[in-house]
Amino acid sequence: MNKDITGPSEDNPEAHAEFVKINKAYEVLKDEETRKKYDQFGEKGLEDGFQGGNNYQSWQFYNENFGIYDDDPEIVTLNRADFQRQVSDSNEMWFINFYSTYCSHCHQLAPTWRKFARAMEGAIRIGAVNCAEDPGLCQSQRVHAYPSLVVYPTGEFYNGVRDLELLQEFILQRMTAEGDVSWLDLVAHVGILHLGSDNIEALTTEWEPYDSRPWIIDFCDETERKLAAMLDGLVNVGNVNCRANAEHELCEFLDASMGVSFYPARQVQKGYEKKMSSLDPKELADEVLTYLDAIEEIGEQDLQELLGNGREGGANQATSVLFVSNKNDLNEKKDYKKLPAALPDVKILYADCSKFMDKCRGVLDIQKLPQVVTFKTTGGYEIDYVNKKSYYDVRAFIKESVASPLHVLDEDAYNAAISSGELWIVDYFAPLSYKRSVYNGWPRSQICRIPCSNNSSGIGRLDELTPEQFVELVDGRASDETWLVDFFAPWCGPCQQLAPELQKAARALRSYDERVHVGSVDCQAHSQFCSKQGVNAYPTIRLYPAVNNNRRMQAY
Repeated sequence: MNKDITGPSEDNPEAHAEFVKINKAYEVLKDEETRKKYDQFGEKGLEDGFQGGNNYQSWQFYNENFGIYDDDPEIVTLNRADFQRQVSDSNEMWFINFYSTYCSHCHQLAPTWRKFARAMEGAIRIGAVNCAEDPGLCQSQRVHAYPSLVVYPTGEFYNGVRDLELLQEFILQRMTAEGDVSWLDLVAHVGILHLGSDNIEALTTEWEPYDSRPWIIDFCDETERKLAAMLDGLVNVGNVNCRANAEHELCEFLDASMGVSFYPARQVQKGYEKKMSSLDPKELADEVLTYLDAIEEIGEQDLQELLGNGREGGANQATSVLFVSNKNDLNEKKDYKKLPAALPDVKILYADCSKFMDKCRGVLDIQKLPQVVTFKTTGGYEIDYVNKKSYYDVRAFIKESVASPLHVLDEDAYNAAISSGELWIVDYFAPLSYKRSVYNGWPRSQICRIPCSNNSSGIGRLDELTPEQFVELVDGRASDETWLVDFFAPWCGPCQQLAPELQKAARALRSYDERVHVGSVDCQAHSQFCSKQGVNAYPTIRLYPAVNNNRRMQAY
């Protein structure tokens, strides 16, 4: 502190106040705990007896104390269920960052990890696990220090310098060239096929599975393992070293000496090539997708047969249909072309709803198109109500829905099910946000007192209450009823993180006692009501117990 402060004078009447202010700032900066409290709670955090938690927090608090990578599309934030389904139960290659929001080194790594994720997007899956939120998952993966970078499926820890180039080199070394015996034996081989005069005919016209796929051939002897991983199972990636004398004849036969070319399946010959306009792996992969055959279209009659088979006994083959508003919507999703190769046992089709909108409207909410429906060999069909539109999410839904016995019941199927004499477990829910009044339609009036709905973030919440419903159902609850109410705002990140846990709690509590209800109030839509309730921070959870257990409201 180099600034000289003199006592109060006519020239500087505020000197003492300025000195106190600067001295206070110095005291805050020199003490780590005090500085952390100031960062989280501002001036209020420095007051004696301050406990925190009852005020709006700074942007820095939310940025540093909740998921670091939640807003990064290239990085998949994984919880325990996601980890089991997407990592443990798959043979995909993942590189996962186990971190804690309270770890300074984790925050320092974040910019590098984001750059790495963008550089490797499409080649491997990049994930992140917040160990502050799910310590049990991290312990089960032998993670005891943060950040820990782990490669799956082998569970190998990265122990090198956390530098962008070194991270890429580490991963690329673990991608094997075709035919090599290597670290990735558990994974389908992804890599470069080295072509020569002695094997090109057999590889391109005789040997399975290479003979049935198109080719990308690099004539510069640059082994693009990243490109091979992006197009694994879809296109063969080959290499011809035209600088080597041994391959001079082959390069003359193909009339090529440099660059990258695309060849259709079984047509690796002069005159059939398409010269690629880039050498960047991501741009090459994107260009290749434009050359591949489009997904097969299903007609109205065939769709009607699928719907009929679903009720009567099942499709002949597991079939997934991508319902789109028009063909242009599908053209914008070029990576969907990878689905048939990724799911060879499932027939992948698309339905152009502009040609038979009434048929689509009878199955789906057309406002949510594109949407995926899987028709099962066991009967029935399943709709992807979560409706995440990325290639990986669509692929995961199709893979899971084919193996799952779950299917959607329309009114006829529902009546047939409940009169069949068989045991059925039925989930009554509302994928749409219905008008906020008691739903008395078939036969859910026996089940639903108030509608299930979605907030503006698309996060399903149980019993979202208006002020009128709050007065009727919470304030006017029966003497043996208990309510747990979450006061939230749709823009609040912590509220969004709480939502799935609240759903779990609701299911668990209702299974324990049907007289326990879980509700929520949108304080953005009903700000005056929340103010009257004394709610000034989000999320705020309050318990309204049964009368015979003490009528007083209790804040959590």
